[in-house]
Amino acid sequence: MKKQWFGVIAFGVLGLAAPAMGQDLSAAVFSRLPGKVYIPRGFDSNDTNVQVVVSGLYPNTCFSRVQPEVTVDEANRRIEIRNRVRYQSGAMCLELLVPYTHTIPLTVDGKATLDAGEYGIFFEESNTRVDPELGQLGGSRWHQLGTLPVAEATVDTRDNALYAPVSDVSAWVDSEGMHVRLGVAFHKSCLSLDQDLISERGLLWESSDVFVVLPFVRVTGEMAECRDERRREEVEWVLPQPEVSDFLVHVRTMDEGGAINAVVQY
Repeated sequence: MKKQWFGVIAFGVLGLAAPAMGQDLSAAVFSRLPGKVYIPRGFDSNDTNVQVVVSGLYPNTCFSRVQPEVTVDEANRRIEIRNRVRYQSGAMCLELLVPYTHTIPLTVDGKATLDAGEYGIFFEESNTRVDPELGQLGGSRWHQLGTLPVAEATVDTRDNALYAPVSDVSAWVDSEGMHVRLGVAFHKSCLSLDQDLISERGLLWESSDVFVVLPFVRVTGEMAECRDERRREEVEWVLPQPEVSDFLVHVRTMDEGGAINAVVQY
């Protein structure tokens, strides 16, 4: 049975890449719009891992990622993201389309959390090249590619529930439906996945293109009686066929409200 996996692949025809039409690619670094922006919901004003996920295709192998720049204007509820890429001018480029997926944290500027409210998510698109020594030589445009709601926290803790220490996520779609598989690295003997609770309210479409997994944990006995025990658990769910062919699987983890993301395209 054929499975359609998410992952990083490269495809195309070997050869020398030509610059994109209408774009000056002699720049060392510039801002590029992502092909797709996924915005997980469910963040509160005390979450320290507010994030968006971007994916797309680099036109050839001379493009590489640079750490994105994020500016948060809480007063105007505006988040600006420079999705930076480097073009290796003069290098031998293979004419391959190179997929990428990146998670971009949005809590910056020394502030760990975002105030409650609905934020516009804006991405910069460079019109002309950026010189490493002279700086910006041309203009740029900003595009709003989504909104991010942040709810007012109702509890002091970062999460309302205890989630599992998820170590890896895989997801794919085939004729049976949508498969989601988690690997969990437990370190305590009294902790295990609460699969009944997860099935009841931990597998949900948060928006049309974001599927969320809340891996709830069951505590057996008293925490004081837990002993150190390293073990791995795996669990897989087969869910109905999704209505979209391009979506994000967003899995919350025990790591202070952290998350692991996987993009599925089929």
